[in-house]
Amino acid sequence: NCGLLTYLVVDPKFRKQGLCRSLLDRALQILAETAKERNTELAAVFGEINDPRKIGEIEDSINPWERLYIFEKLGARIVDIPYVQPGLVRDENRSRCLLLVTFDHGKPESRFIRRSIVFDFLKGFYEILGIQHPEEDHDYVNMRSAFADADLPLITMRQEQPVLDITDYGVAFHFVNTIEPESGEDNLLKRSANWILSLIGRSKAKRTDPMDPERLNVFESFEQDIMSHSYKEIPPLRSAPMGETGGRIIHITFPNYMDYISEGQYWRLCCIDSDYEKRVRTLKALTCKTTFKSGVIVYHLVLTSDENSTNSTLNEYDLTKLVKLYTAGEGIDVSQLPRFSMDGEDLTWDQLVDTVFHDTPVYANTLQAITLELLTGESDDEPDWDSFYRCCASLAKDRREGTLEMNQHDEADDGVAKKLKALSGIVCGILDFNRIDAWELRDVLDPICADDLELTSFQKGILFSVVTTEIIFEQNDCRLQIGISPYLILPQAVLLYNEEIIRRTVHLFPDQEERHINKLEIAKGKIEWELNENLLPNLFHYWTERMLYNRGFDERGLQVAMTRVERRLVELTARIEASARRRERHAGIIIQALAAILTAVFIRDIIYESLQDSPEWQLPTFGIFIGIIVLFFIYLYWRASRY
Repeated sequence: NCGLLTYLVVDPKFRKQGLCRSLLDRALQILAETAKERNTELAAVFGEINDPRKIGEIEDSINPWERLYIFEKLGARIVDIPYVQPGLVRDENRSRCLLLVTFDHGKPESRFIRRSIVFDFLKGFYEILGIQHPEEDHDYVNMRSAFADADLPLITMRQEQPVLDITDYGVAFHFVNTIEPESGEDNLLKRSANWILSLIGRSKAKRTDPMDPERLNVFESFEQDIMSHSYKEIPPLRSAPMGETGGRIIHITFPNYMDYISEGQYWRLCCIDSDYEKRVRTLKALTCKTTFKSGVIVYHLVLTSDENSTNSTLNEYDLTKLVKLYTAGEGIDVSQLPRFSMDGEDLTWDQLVDTVFHDTPVYANTLQAITLELLTGESDDEPDWDSFYRCCASLAKDRREGTLEMNQHDEADDGVAKKLKALSGIVCGILDFNRIDAWELRDVLDPICADDLELTSFQKGILFSVVTTEIIFEQNDCRLQIGISPYLILPQAVLLYNEEIIRRTVHLFPDQEERHINKLEIAKGKIEWELNENLLPNLFHYWTERMLYNRGFDERGLQVAMTRVERRLVELTARIEASARRRERHAGIIIQALAAILTAVFIRDIIYESLQDSPEWQLPTFGIFIGIIVLFFIYLYWRASRY
């Protein structure tokens, strides 16, 4: 009960006039009428088209990607199986360069097709073409075993069409250690002494070898420059390179396709490089760290271009796939993430992190943020960048005017619009960025600062900067030891540090059931210590870094988290005060009880004297009196404990 559409032919002179749609609708109508005549329902309508990943434009009568796009507009979607067409004539070679598609023939659009429909059709198709026992045929069995689920996904396939070609860049991955908080005078003295000694030792270090990262710390001058005056004498943080000067060479293998989900549909994005099987890029990996006075350390893994390699350029899809290591999203399968190799050894992302930080306790799951710096080169090399920066500067100055300007580029679908969308895809870590409109671009890019040479902003924990040139990048020491502008990763490090302090502070709050005043006061002391001594304010000197701190504080939700911590601290203080009042009431009850005991001694004599004629009632009466007093004080103690 299935149909198969084998060819769709329109004379080139009459194309783009709706004839394809008319022919298809008529074919689907005939198939539906035929099924009705047989008292059944049309189960599915299939078709076969060339796989554009395997058939080039030269080998086909039309660009296979264009044909695929046309058929998708006609309602065709790919059945995700390793389709093999049997030989149409006995003993003819089979075709392994086709895609099996199914058409929407009046049924509600679905993300799946029933597995039984597909393989019942294929079984009959194989049999009618001379294969007597399809169940024993290798290709048929391979198609059946590709998916064990009852339903097969229907996918839409697209080709990567990059517009960015970035030769100079830095991609910094930031990891935060998760040590337990400490407080108290002993720990303060110990940490302060170690901190001061380390600063003294760093200032006295001999610098005989300019290439030795232990002797020459390029971070020092940047930290002195970037921090406000009050923090320069004893800075609350210090950064230093780690590992080998100049970094280590790594090779990144990007997958030839990635499957993702967008707006409820399955998509397959294909990377068509010179080598269909893989896209490999050569980069350098540098490591450094920022240590804070409290003991928290933020580690940085920076991937940057290798100036000695001709295979180091990245496009927007490469960068987005690297961002996916931080925020996967879109239903991306981990198996489709980039792979790495170093010194001839193949590595996963987790293994790469473990290798580059070798004896340091840094783990891939402690990745907290990404910083991106992209250098576009002088605008003379590519005029679209000039308009790109002007558009971003307009957005920073006036959101409405900037949005309208972006919308004009979007309607024209020009190079500026493509660059804006490409950048937004990198920043958001999404692969379907071509579908973003100008209004979404406004919210995604939302510049902190933008002018004719630079765009800097924050989005989803990603700090990104796009600049024409970077003087710091041209400094040999900075390029060899850090690989990215310190003016970007230092604000990011401070934000991540504060986020860790807030996280640790939240864990210090006692349970709601805790009522012991000593434990409550100890917890409050630790919390106040973390907030007052360890949490860093905006310590930066320059406007840009101060704005990065402020935007990042909001972007990462730290302001909301701080508000919650402050509210919980107020609530904890109220609990302590309530507990103190209970203690006062208990103390008052004890004093009253002692007074009652003394009073009972005097009353005993009065009772015994009053009941001289009935000595057998003296002790019971006195016992009843004592019992009433005890019950009364038990009630008072219960009431004091409850309220």
